[in-house]
Amino acid sequence: MLRRSQRIAGGVWQGRAAWRARLVAAGRLGLGETEAGLLLRLDQGNRNPFEVLEQRDGQGVLVQAGVPLVLAFAFAVAFFLHLRARRHLAPHWRAWLAHRLTADWLGAGGAARVPAAPMPMAASPPRTRSSSPAPSPMPRWC
Repeated sequence: MLRRSQRIAGGVWQGRAAWRARLVAAGRLGLGETEAGLLLRLDQGNRNPFEVLEQRDGQGVLVQAGVPLVLAFAFAVAFFLHLRARRHLAPHWRAWLAHRLTADWLGAGGAARVPAAPMPMAASPPRTRSSSPAPSPMPRWC
């Protein structure tokens, strides 16, 4: 599966616009590491308020109460950036893949094997509503 994927999609990482795909992929990896660090900080942050309470530090309690808000904001920013990176990479990937597969198909003579489509018939003029009623399919004496 990996070889097949590399054969089909390897060019997106090696073509003219490969720098963009590499940059976005590296950014996503960096964001993943950032989220892992935030999770570790959240775990540590669950322990800190109790230590501050034991020390009876009023200012520390206020600081520790703000830490979850900062972490929630940081998670939201990381999620937003992940979403933007995926939404940026996916259309470029699809466009590259469509171009690549179409070029391969045309290069292999695929267009020559497709039968020609029949010519469309001339369009009839559009029907207009007239003031006279439409003819009834049933005779009047029925």
